[in-house]
Amino acid sequence: MYANNENVIILTDRDKAEYEYLCKVRGEQSVVWASQNLAGKRKPYISNLAKILKVDIPNDLHIGVEVVSAEQAQMYLMDIKKILAGIKK
Repeated sequence: MYANNENVIILTDRDKAEYEYLCKVRGEQSVVWASQNLAGKRKPYISNLAKILKVDIPNDLHIGVEVVSAEQAQMYLMDIKKILAGIKK
């Protein structure tokens, strides 16, 4: 899905899924930026990047829940509102 940023430490399939989640939620450019702007001697592990980007990675990420961007979520909510408005009539 997303190109693996060579500056990010990805050791397991879970790390890869979390990296993809961060890219989906914050955008790949933000993840690259975070990996290049770590304070001190911190290493670019996914957990450190999530802290910088202020993202809580869900524990059940491996279950295959579809992750959508905030914009896509807003579109889904607008569709649901239209459907509900039609039911009220």
